[in-house]
Amino acid sequence: MRPRIEKGWIFILLATLILYSGYIVRESGSLPEKVATHFNSSGTPNGWMTKSKNMVFFLAFGPGITVFLISIGSVIQQLPSKYLNVPNANYWRSAEHYPRGCFFILKMLMILSIGLLIFLAMIFHLVSHSNQSHPPHFNNEIMGRYKTFLHLFLGGWVFSLYYYFLRKPQK
Repeated sequence: MRPRIEKGWIFILLATLILYSGYIVRESGSLPEKVATHFNSSGTPNGWMTKSKNMVFFLAFGPGITVFLISIGSVIQQLPSKYLNVPNANYWRSAEHYPRGCFFILKMLMILSIGLLIFLAMIFHLVSHSNQSHPPHFNNEIMGRYKTFLHLFLGGWVFSLYYYFLRKPQK
């Protein structure tokens, strides 16, 4: 029997996409027509976009990453098992365990997508907040906290992926 992705993860991913998109659209309305989108190391703007281009960028980039990652997870399932390069490779490449390993990778890519959407929303929030002051100013201290979130999330994600394949699950 082929494993299936739990409906809960699909629901969480779709809910995150909807909330992300709604947040971007709602917050874009409060931005000035010319948005500072890139800042130097001292927080001074050195790159600009129109409000609509900024919104389109975030609305395309977040869901685009999600589609890309989920596509990778779907393609992996179609590849021969010899291409699965994980700890305990012989165990996970066996016909009995390969489908479960592939579905775990797909689930982990869904979780990665959720984390990246949250991070992108945080970046959008920071850019939006930076544009509320005149002249715009980027808060590098807050960005440092956001990067810490991203690093901790990615570290936990990599550890979870590695640990899953390191062990041989009991039936």
